[in-house]
Amino acid sequence: MTTWIKEKQIIEELERHFRCEWRGYHGINHWSRVQKNGLLLAEKEKTRKDVVTLFSLFHDSARENEGYDIEHGIRGIHVLDKFKGVYFDIDDKGYYEVKEAIVGHSNGYTTHQSIHVKVCWDADRLDLARVGIEPLPQHLCTSTARQQSFIDEAIKRSFTLIDFEFPKFTPLKPKI
Repeated sequence: MTTWIKEKQIIEELERHFRCEWRGYHGINHWSRVQKNGLLLAEKEKTRKDVVTLFSLFHDSARENEGYDIEHGIRGIHVLDKFKGVYFDIDDKGYYEVKEAIVGHSNGYTTHQSIHVKVCWDADRLDLARVGIEPLPQHLCTSTARQQSFIDEAIKRSFTLIDFEFPKFTPLKPKI
């Protein structure tokens, strides 16, 4: 199965349902930077760009406030479930990876069996400078993200506006 996303509609629907400030700390600008970080990591780590893209769209989509919101990942899964088959589709394995990444993204984990999940977590943490927290290598999961040069570039990005991009999704070739 090839992943597909109805680009304009998914953004419009997410904005319509989003409870926080659309351009606030956890809104579309953050999602765009998370995706950019994730796409750069996915390229280096040879992971799925569709998983990173869906994670970036949904990981904070169900926040109820800009502060401490422990259940936002679980609520984000409900939004993801509701949108699947309507605004996007992905194979079952990829869907599982996205859900795993969303549920665990704010728990501070640095280990997981899936490189796809770890890339998602790093992509999000690399945008912490937007709220005055410098990403530290020991809180990141992948060797690429732990590189100081990669962290420095992500910190610079944290203060910029980036348009959300929808790459063409092509399945990764299985490792032999």
